[in-house]
Amino acid sequence: MTTQARRLREKEQRRNAILDAAETLFFGKGFAATTMDDVATRTELSKGTLYLYFKNKEELQLGLNVRAKRQLYDMMCHVPEGLPGLEKVVALGQVYLRFALEHPNYHATMLSCMNQEGEGLTQHNPFAEEAHLYGEKALHILIDTIVAGQQDGSIDPQLQPFPTAMLLWAQLSGLTEIMAAKRQYFADQGLKEGDLYAYAFVLTRKTLGS
Repeated sequence: MTTQARRLREKEQRRNAILDAAETLFFGKGFAATTMDDVATRTELSKGTLYLYFKNKEELQLGLNVRAKRQLYDMMCHVPEGLPGLEKVVALGQVYLRFALEHPNYHATMLSCMNQEGEGLTQHNPFAEEAHLYGEKALHILIDTIVAGQQDGSIDPQLQPFPTAMLLWAQLSGLTEIMAAKRQYFADQGLKEGDLYAYAFVLTRKTLGS
């Protein structure tokens, strides 16, 4: 291994160690309550060294957003091939739901960073750009699946793939947020969380089916 390659590897290892520390702190005590001093202390780095890798804790959050979107993308890539398009769309939706429920902190990070993107706070940031690429790759898995479903006859050919994919994502994302905020309300109505999610996929099949 060349000296340059070794330095690059060591730099990547240190960056990941910093992100590991930020993840523990953000997900443990909260983003607002965590300071760059906390991260420096946990990683046993000077603040000067820390700032060589991340200029502020918002950028650390963007780094965690890369992890979140990569995790979701990897999970989506494991959906079996050979399913009819409509059934694969449902399977991808179930993967997103599992991601949101099993990795709630990553899901919350994704939503927080999405709001920053909408406010123009992440433009030209390399971590934001990398996260965006993973998001686009995940979105295109869904779009390609919708197109395949239209070709195999399981999905309505009159639907537009891109807006359909975006609406499906918005539906599940919003549903998980509503459930987190209104869990007791739904329970009082006699509606179990799993039943609500299952009904969402019933509606998906009815809406997309040809």
